[in-house]
Amino acid sequence: IYLLDGSAHEDFIHIAGLVQFNSFEWINQVPKSIVVGIATVDRRRDFTFPTSVESDKKAYPTTGHSDEFIAFIEKELQPFIENKYKTNTSKTIIGQSFGGLLATEIQ
Repeated sequence: IYLLDGSAHEDFIHIAGLVQFNSFEWINQVPKSIVVGIATVDRRRDFTFPTSVESDKKAYPTTGHSDEFIAFIEKELQPFIENKYKTNTSKTIIGQSFGGLLATEIQ
């Protein structure tokens, strides 16, 4: 499970706890999982696609580089996790707000 906004000061502890609880064998709602928290550095840069709206570009000058962040996840982060831990082909990405926008772009 790749968790956007996933630092310890963001959503990691909450999601990791939910995954742990729901994967207990007597509950068995979630398969055993690895939660990979991805800390936020610049949400507007990393979680948004390019815009042609000039007022948005001016108000949010770093916006629109989700392609680079997606490439980081696909080409660097996922291979690192797959080489370091026992994984399978099942992957989930979780995000809310701008993170949800990026998750829908990835899907």
